[in-house]
Amino acid sequence: MAPPTKYSAEQIEFMATFHNQFLECKANKNYEPFWNLFFEAWGAKFPERAVVFEDIPLDVDLTEEQSTVLAEAWALRQRRLMEKFRNDLGTSKAGRWANGQHTATVKKMMKNIMKGSTDRPTRVLQPWEMYSKTHYTKVKDAVTTEQEELKKVPSAELAKKTTLGIVKRHVKATFDNESEEVKAEKQDHDKDVYISKIAAILTQFFKELHKMTDWAFTVLMGRPHPAAGGTLDVSSFHVGTMKLGNWFSQAYPQFSQNIMVPYTQFVERVFRQ
Repeated sequence: MAPPTKYSAEQIEFMATFHNQFLECKANKNYEPFWNLFFEAWGAKFPERAVVFEDIPLDVDLTEEQSTVLAEAWALRQRRLMEKFRNDLGTSKAGRWANGQHTATVKKMMKNIMKGSTDRPTRVLQPWEMYSKTHYTKVKDAVTTEQEELKKVPSAELAKKTTLGIVKRHVKATFDNESEEVKAEKQDHDKDVYISKIAAILTQFFKELHKMTDWAFTVLMGRPHPAAGGTLDVSSFHVGTMKLGNWFSQAYPQFSQNIMVPYTQFVERVFRQ
């Protein structure tokens, strides 16, 4: 016997008491804590067994076959309850309000982070621009030759006579014909730029989160370092201290042995060829 798709007024009222919690989880995009709590409460309030086997007293044990039928009915009930919440609140005004609140909170946090940042914003170089910094010698002769030739042609367009325009054209053409290995150098450069800013980014980001939530944070991170022959570069970052000013890594004497050692082993396996 499948559970009915209609709900009683009592059931609708019961679901309404969980709407705010659902919207909070929706805003955070994490429903797992909600469903576990809700299904437990629903099962206690409206036992599925009383629906599927209404003629069998609750103190009578079910057969194995009946237990299987009950489990299937409860699984279907859970799916339908999830669908109802999502249909009622997923695109509703309340749902949109929750999304708006979440977006506004993130924007406020990012604004505060950027306000506190002392780094000047830098533009990420285009692949051909990065290529010109490391391989300009490949186009230098061609650029010089074209400049000399254009000086002899008074009618040549001014834009074509500029050094920047000539360099840009030759570099782009040469870069397009390069191997994938050379082109990948740009991606490696971008990674190095971002890695060099990790400390500043994490400091500002988690300090702002700490200010907004009063939470303490510990971040573990690592990867093989190309410049060091692939040697693992593993480190930790902490926000939030005890009254004496100690971070988690300082307050826990076995932090290195019990936290960093197994994490280093984990990173080794992540990047194992």
